[in-house]
Amino acid sequence: YITVTGVNQLALNLIALGKGGSKALDKAIKATAIEGESQAKLAETAVKTARLRSSIHFETKESKPHRYQDNNGRSFDGGFDTKAKELEAYVGTNVNYAAGIEARLNFLNHAKNYMALAYPTFCKKYTKEYFTNVRLQK
Repeated sequence: YITVTGVNQLALNLIALGKGGSKALDKAIKATAIEGESQAKLAETAVKTARLRSSIHFETKESKPHRYQDNNGRSFDGGFDTKAKELEAYVGTNVNYAAGIEARLNFLNHAKNYMALAYPTFCKKYTKEYFTNVRLQK
């Protein structure tokens, strides 16, 4: 799965804002994970049975088990061994041959780079959105 580093200070700054900051951070993490999943799937072009592409997903603490099928109708469990904690999301695959495809196509690295750029933007968007809504409700 993908880990984006260098975001801890941004997360701490948002958490320091209290409940609103934590909600904004949670939304930003999920939005970043959704975009990361999409980018990885777009960049993974070595499709034969669609198993690898179908296995790429994101998980948060609240995620339901990820089950998927390939083009031949075979069903698989896509869950990660490591479970996400509060304010975490993982993007990736548990397919055993993914590392070989990654070495050629860099589809997960592409997603990681995209996520590293998108995360601060989503944090700013959802922080502004949350605190604008709070002011409007008063």
